[in-house]
Amino acid sequence: MKQNENIFINWSTFKRVFALNPALIFNNDAILETLKTKVDSKFFDSSFEDERDEEIDNSNTYELMHELELDSFDLANDSYIEILASNFHKYKQEAENFLLNELKISKENLKIISLSTKKEVKIRQTLELIQHALDLNLELVILNPVLGFDKFQNDHTFTFLYNPFALYIKDQKISIFLLSYTSTSKYETYYLSYYLYNIAKKLNLEINSIKNIIIDPRDKIFNTPKKNKLSFLITEAAWVSNTITKSKSLPYLDYLNNLEFFMKKSGLGLEFFNATFENATSHNYPINFVKYPFNNSFLACAKNNKIEQEIWVINKASYKIELLSSLNSFYDSIKDDLPINKYQGHFRFQNMFAAFEYPNIEAYKLVIPNLKPITKKQAIKEFFSFQDFNWYLKLIIKAFLEFNSEININAILFFAKYYDSNEQDNVKSLNIVNNWLNQSKVNYLINYDWIEINDFFIKEAKEITNLLREYLLKSENFEYIQYSGKFKKTKDIRSIQLLKDSINDFNSIPSSFNIETLNIIKNIHIKDALISWYDYEGFSDIFPPVDGIASYNQVVCQVSVITTKNGIEQSCENIVKDPKNITCQDFVEIIDAIYKDKCHYYVVYNKGYENTRNNEILKLVRNKIFNELDLEFGKWLMQRYNNTLESAYKLFAHKIEHINSNTIDLADVFTPKKLDDDQSQNTFYFSQEANEIKIINNVTKPQTSLPIAYIQLSYLKSFYSIKKIEKFITENNIKVKNIITPYSTLKIQKGTMAMKEAINRFLEATNDSVWENNIVPELKKYCENDVRAMIMVYDLIMYLAKIFFGNIDAYEYKLDNSNGFVTLGKYQLKNNELSFDLIN
Repeated sequence: MKQNENIFINWSTFKRVFALNPALIFNNDAILETLKTKVDSKFFDSSFEDERDEEIDNSNTYELMHELELDSFDLANDSYIEILASNFHKYKQEAENFLLNELKISKENLKIISLSTKKEVKIRQTLELIQHALDLNLELVILNPVLGFDKFQNDHTFTFLYNPFALYIKDQKISIFLLSYTSTSKYETYYLSYYLYNIAKKLNLEINSIKNIIIDPRDKIFNTPKKNKLSFLITEAAWVSNTITKSKSLPYLDYLNNLEFFMKKSGLGLEFFNATFENATSHNYPINFVKYPFNNSFLACAKNNKIEQEIWVINKASYKIELLSSLNSFYDSIKDDLPINKYQGHFRFQNMFAAFEYPNIEAYKLVIPNLKPITKKQAIKEFFSFQDFNWYLKLIIKAFLEFNSEININAILFFAKYYDSNEQDNVKSLNIVNNWLNQSKVNYLINYDWIEINDFFIKEAKEITNLLREYLLKSENFEYIQYSGKFKKTKDIRSIQLLKDSINDFNSIPSSFNIETLNIIKNIHIKDALISWYDYEGFSDIFPPVDGIASYNQVVCQVSVITTKNGIEQSCENIVKDPKNITCQDFVEIIDAIYKDKCHYYVVYNKGYENTRNNEILKLVRNKIFNELDLEFGKWLMQRYNNTLESAYKLFAHKIEHINSNTIDLADVFTPKKLDDDQSQNTFYFSQEANEIKIINNVTKPQTSLPIAYIQLSYLKSFYSIKKIEKFITENNIKVKNIITPYSTLKIQKGTMAMKEAINRFLEATNDSVWENNIVPELKKYCENDVRAMIMVYDLIMYLAKIFFGNIDAYEYKLDNSNGFVTLGKYQLKNNELSFDLIN
């Protein structure tokens, strides 16, 4: 690098300092490539294939684009990313309009920094606008601002900068607005706020508030998304958790779970949880919503150099189902004083809290649910203490000077040895980094007996960790096996010795076949049963693709259905709905295609995906009929089912309930699980040698504490994706009845490719002619191939079964389910022979 050339440090680089591994701050792509070259890994990429690869989360891509705006990014070399970039700018425009409307800003009080100017110019223009507004006491919104300062060292100029979404100056007070690309106020925002606050401090700017604009989570929680429309919400805090999920506690009224879920996703609940309420015995009524500084806010934590929260939750004991009558009575006593009358009947008490469903919460007289401090941890907990900002600057500059021009694997291992995520304050790791900062030379060649890399701030941590493991074991001539986390999780094998032990454990498990496999597929063996094999493809977008489907939620736009009877194909139907114009009618037609004439059973691979989509479709249809009162859709449904609206809905609901209740999931056969002693008894072992499967007798059974699949294939390394099973069949030349088209010969080879085509069409990047003539036929080929792959997996199961049970042909397609014989019975061994019997 030339001397005096600027080194720009943006948030995506700076945040890596919190991982306390200086050797991983810069050159992350080069680090991965270097490690791959060192280990010559032949299985790395394929082993990281997701078990279901149809999911694409573009939120991270949008966040990257936000940072790349600093460089006037040009992504024209990637057509898909270019399309997303157009969507990204549309999203930003919507958020800008929202903010300007919220602040009631006129054009004369708005300044926009050009994206095409250089970073240094953007910083200067931003500071000039801020100073001008402060000097003249103006009200001003600055869009596309860039805050940054320079630090000079070793003939280098280090510029630390960030481009917040907007700055707002009023009454000589500065507010920073961030923009999120999800419906969750993220924990990471506390760290970003610390960074931003300290940049402003270096510029002698006093920040009055730091706020985050998120997609309003209430749209999804309370089922109000509208096609191509977004609602936003401004928040000043986040729940301290990497993942936030809705409580499913059954004894309680679900509406309170929804309310708590909203409070956690938005961070707004933290304001209430911090407050002291009078009248707590009356559901905290009434409470006036007051905006005030609180110690959980982004700004407060940045100022105080620590992230802490006083954690309270809704007291669910006050909202048990058996208390419904008293809740309604209390509501009846105050209802005349409440402005919302949305809910009727047995659940009218929900009107007490319904103000939380609407924008401008502060405009309503609020009823706050009864609250209680958490009991599992201390009510007040300090989650993270920041070092002095100058300490981080010193760290990142030294990391650049030492590691930017050279990949030092030993240094990566050195710092990874001392990092322990179980240690709350990371004292050991901090001491090591401190020593490194104060020494001119460090000996990185030590005994590397522990590897852990912070995966919150280093997004490639999983990949790097696995490559480092292989690198170390290869140096010891110890064969590395990269198995699925279904076998053992990364954090359970951080020490090298535990890693070796876990590989030895894995190697101790021979390939095997458990008789419970046959009980998973027993219903396919029923004589004359009509079986529907089906697979969905879908897409998602930051803009709701249809009414009732929230941002990033999957929308089914394609299904392939093959029906069989006694193993003979009866029909094959491939349906692709146009993502550009998809409707609720399309969803009904998709369900009807799967249901057929009430097939007996439905086969999928990973029912969690298909059954969830089915339930979402039912919810959409119910909402169309009973909430939106869509007369046109109601008329269409009545005509389709030749019945009254209520009866037509019940028939449709029955179809989905029938499909979900009679689903056979082939993935259950290959998913590792801990088997009890009884389950592990009827297990048969085999080996694969020279494309031949041989029975192994007198095998020492593996520990029952190890997760083992009903069909355990060493080849799969505890992964269970259908594409890996297809490779096992192909590479071992196993002669099954049904062979699929090799995915490598298809134009669309995996779910992510299918999803990209659907997204392109939804965003109108694919015209009608190309869609109908070029894309749709290829989508049909791919989806049908996935269904035929399921049938091929079934054939593999039966191929293995015939090796161990010579009489299996006596049962396949011959079981009689009269009087529920198959439903109540199971396969078992009798006198070393397969038998199907009723279970007492």
